[in-house]
Amino acid sequence: MVSSREEIYKVLRSTGLKGTYMCWQEGHAPQLPWFVYRLSNPTSVNADNIVWTDIEQFRAEFYMKYIDLELISKIKDIITDNFGAYSYDETYLSQEKCFVVSFTFTPNFRKEINNG
Repeated sequence: MVSSREEIYKVLRSTGLKGTYMCWQEGHAPQLPWFVYRLSNPTSVNADNIVWTDIEQFRAEFYMKYIDLELISKIKDIITDNFGAYSYDETYLSQEKCFVVSFTFTPNFRKEINNG
């Protein structure tokens, strides 16, 4: 079971691509392909004015010069095996001249908040 952001990074790196959290420093992104990942749409489970648990959802964006179906299939397998269900999207960034293949997933962990 994946239990930390560092472990999420290690799983995503098992694709063989370089990656980072949120964004590359300006001028430091490697050659395509690569990925960035970030927290996306976190939510909390609340009852009786208490936050019982946080549910963290992540978005991993894989940037590539061309759509690489073999790489996308590998990424899908890795995400499914480690995080379960995901949503998937593809887009083209004309200014950047590259494709972005995005996956949104909820890791198999929950962080409880101790309210005293």
